[in-house]
Amino acid sequence: MPCATPSNQYAFTGLIYLHPADFETLRASSKYKVANKAADLLVQIGRFILKAEALELIQQGHVALSAFHREMLQISKLDQVYLTIANITDANPLGEIEVKIEHKRYDTGQGAPLEFDDKGALKLDEELISQHIYDLFKKNMVNAGQKFAFPMFDGQVVLICLVQKITPINMKSKLTYGMLESLDAVDVVCTAKNKAQLAIQTTRANEKQVFKKNMNFQELGIGGLDAEFNEIFRRAFNSRRFPQSMIDKYGIKHVKGMLLHGPPGTGKTLIAKKIADALNCEKPKVVNGPEIFDKYVGEAEKKIRELFEPAVQEMQEKGDESGLHVIIFDEIDALCRTRSSGGGGAGSEVGDKVVN
Repeated sequence: MPCATPSNQYAFTGLIYLHPADFETLRASSKYKVANKAADLLVQIGRFILKAEALELIQQGHVALSAFHREMLQISKLDQVYLTIANITDANPLGEIEVKIEHKRYDTGQGAPLEFDDKGALKLDEELISQHIYDLFKKNMVNAGQKFAFPMFDGQVVLICLVQKITPINMKSKLTYGMLESLDAVDVVCTAKNKAQLAIQTTRANEKQVFKKNMNFQELGIGGLDAEFNEIFRRAFNSRRFPQSMIDKYGIKHVKGMLLHGPPGTGKTLIAKKIADALNCEKPKVVNGPEIFDKYVGEAEKKIRELFEPAVQEMQEKGDESGLHVIIFDEIDALCRTRSSGGGGAGSEVGDKVVN
């Protein structure tokens, strides 16, 4: 029968606990000697491989599981738990784990003051979180879908973690569990469940997915424009592959737009549309320049604002994590004429306001 752990001291270890008699019975079984070469007792509940330890406080015939274990296993204290010796034939060392994190704060009156960003989100260092996770699972199995928790800053903060994905060093492995052999050999990627409440500070240079996965650029259907494509990719999109923290650190400025010019029929519009098809972004907006103008006062300016409104809104909501938005102006020469080139009439004034 499942039961709760005696205290938070045991709930935050990531282990399950058995009465010493039950523990020794499992260790003495022939199945354990065949399946487990290590000294630790690894058991299987459902598809999860968990480490068990003996604890006098546990009633015989019961298995002490934390609330995080019970939620993960989708069982209650009234359910039966079927526990077997884990048949580990491959430690399956991991190269990367992805962890989604939420947190709870407690006023303990102890520890150093917590740090917050200008939006009120708690600031935590990813390397510090990674060290805590490694210490918790050192030489232990981590499961995809595993849920666990641990305290930080003298109990002021409890991080509740969900392992979203594991990537074994052996890329051909299909196992849903693996071992953290050393912190140097594994990359722990931490993301906040709610970025408005938790800001995870990272120094990693993870590339953003600017282009669609498995994109074959040879299938874009444009020939003879390789030099133009290379120039566009290098100048407009190369810097967008890196996180904003790195961009700010080195003072890099994104190219906010580009102007394709040349005689009619040279492929300007085609290039713009094909690049938009390759980008990992919302569906690009294609606008014909003359369509912006309107006979009603203020309507042209309103159309311009509406074009940029989704990008502005997402930036306000997600900040540096916002996606890429693309707007293509075709025949922009009809829109962006020389200022005050219309003879001072109302049309010239509207054109100036739109450009400004």
